[in-house]
Amino acid sequence: MTRWTQAQVDAVRRERGGTVWAANDNGVIRSPRLRNGNVSTAGFASKREAKCFEDLKLRQQAGEIYDLKNNRDHKEACTFELIPAQYNEAGICVERACKYIADFTWIEDGKLVAADAKGFREPIYRIKRKIFRQRYGFGIREL
Repeated sequence: MTRWTQAQVDAVRRERGGTVWAANDNGVIRSPRLRNGNVSTAGFASKREAKCFEDLKLRQQAGEIYDLKNNRDHKEACTFELIPAQYNEAGICVERACKYIADFTWIEDGKLVAADAKGFREPIYRIKRKIFRQRYGFGIREL
């Protein structure tokens, strides 16, 4: 596989009129998974997620919600185990745990809320959403 230099990457970006094809840490050029391009949003996965966080921060300052956490800064607080890991008789893990990582969690009216900034509902998300509701007794709020 041929590795591109940063100059070659920049030339391709200019040639395509702004279409972003990002180089990973190894310098390999790859298309974004959802073809949504790179966004600079202070570490959030999308512009939508960054905007939702700003809106939630305003609600927290207004006193409507409290204990707001996002998966960028508080990964553990936003991680929910849907199906535990499975081990064989020798104690070796044969299936890893299935987890759902919410974009945001907070407390509203004394209850925990898990939320996701969704633009497109992928099939795996739909399955995890159903397992989440069955296991935890409340649904994922889509923003």
